[in-house]
Amino acid sequence: VRPQVFDLLLANLTIGVITGLAPAFPEIVRPGGLAVLSGFTTGQVGEVLRALGRGEVLQELSLEGWAGLLVRF
Repeated sequence: VRPQVFDLLLANLTIGVITGLAPAFPEIVRPGGLAVLSGFTTGQVGEVLRALGRGEVLQELSLEGWAGLLVRF
């Protein structure tokens, strides 16, 4: 994937997969683009954010122990 190609990235992945791929997310999303991330628990949100390295969390949602993030890069 070329850098800064996507306006929107959707990732509903397990914690191991999402943290493995997360460092690349800011590079493939255009500046100002968004990522919707889910598939991990509320207790794993910090781990996902550390793996991203950067990005502004616009919204964090949780339901029955599962978490979702809306992030702008």
